[in-house]
Amino acid sequence: CNFFLQGQRRADPTELKAIFLKYASIQKNDEAFMSPEDFVARFLYAHTDIRLSDEATSLLAGVVDQKKDGLISFQEFVAFESVLCAPDALYVVAFLLFDKTGKGAATYDYLSVTWCIWFGN
Repeated sequence: CNFFLQGQRRADPTELKAIFLKYASIQKNDEAFMSPEDFVARFLYAHTDIRLSDEATSLLAGVVDQKKDGLISFQEFVAFESVLCAPDALYVVAFLLFDKTGKGAATYDYLSVTWCIWFGN
């Protein structure tokens, strides 16, 4: 079987929770949340000097933020981990970059804006 066609093993929920809490900086109604900066700058790029623009940070975090409320809950974090374990993860994540409303649709306008954020005019 081709490695890239197989799904990946899911992470242990206890370990995921510990990782999430390590990077979550927002408390709301006794629940922890990650901000876009927490997810991108602190979690994804924890051991690098990479610095993205605010627009690019919001764009990447929006892939995980299913409610599109600017916060990433633990449930959204777990759901994203399950997406990453799917055999078609690259395609799903690419689509989520363009689905700005979370309604399962990507329009030309969203695609155009996203393209400009990453590659300029």
